[in-house]
Formats: sequence, structure tokens, C-alpha cells
Amino acid sequence: MATRYALVVIIPDEIRTSLDEAYFKVSGKHLTIAHAHITILPPFFLAHIDEVELTQKLASLHIQPFTAHNETFGVFHQQSDIVYVSIEPFDAFSVIYEQALTLLEGVITFDVEPYADKNLPPLLPHLSLDYHAENAKDSVEKLNGYHVSLTFSVQSLVILKEVDGVWSPVTTM
Repeated sequence: MATRYALVVIIPDEIRTSLDEAYFKVSGKHLTIAHAHITILPPFFLAHIDEVELTQKLASLHIQPFTAHNETFGVFHQQSDIVYVSIEPFDAFSVIYEQALTLLEGVITFDVEPYADKNLPPLLPHLSLDYHAENAKDSVEKLNGYHVSLTFSVQSLVILKEVDGVWSPVTTM
């Protein structure tokens, strides 16, 4: 199996803890995602570069720090129901996404296998809470009524690498 990578913003521990508490109150489940994150570039494979070159290319991204906050909770379906919270400001994440795509054009290929239509979905800055949610719509309804308000600073990006089904940070930029 080929190694997959992703470019993400790691969520601060206190934000993850707050979301875990809220999700547990409405679903009875704790978050199981080891590295709570906002995906900038979804899982991809290296095509014409190695990991060192990937890191060098992405290190040239210079993000302007900004404050992010949650909007609404929702659910989408890939291979199962996924509960998520959307994160704003969309425009700030979109700028990073577009810059990263430009830097990596022609040297990566996205893993579209998880998507039902085998196409990369449009950017949706979000934090997944549960990749295998039961009663997802009910949990989302309760979460949206729970008034969870989270604000955090975005100052860096992390390259994650999947080895034997486990995602681990490669580097922080």
C-alpha cells in the first residue's frame, strides 16, 4: 500500500477537549481521532517528489496567522456517516488551500477512493468528530442546540503521514 500524506491544521488540545465533552454529552461517545485537525489538502500520494521535497515545497507556504471559529455541526456521508463542525473563516483556509495546490501541482495525486463519486470534493474547512457516527443526524441536531463556541489561532500547518493505517506528524511549518 502506498504511503498517504495530508496537509492539516492541528486543533489545540483545549479545543479538542471541549469538543470531546460536547460530543460525549449528545452521543455517549468520545472522539476517537488521534490528531484532531482541519484538512487543508486531503490524503494524497507523492507522484514525482519524495518526502524531503514535499516538506521543502510546503515550507515555502507563509500563512498569515488568523483566528478561526466554529460555525455549525453537520453530517456528510462517505463510506459511513461523518459528524463534523464547520470552521470559519472560509476565505483564510481557501487561500492556504489554493497556494498548496499551486505548489504541489503535478507532483501529487489525491486519494479519491473514499469518495462515493471518486472525485475530490470542494474545500469545506471542518473538523471531523466521528468517522463512524451512529444516529448522526440526531447528534448534529443536539450539538447545534448545545451552543458550543470555540475560537483558536491558526499559525502553522502540519504534514501528516499514514503508515500502516496510523497517521503521524512529519513536520510542522
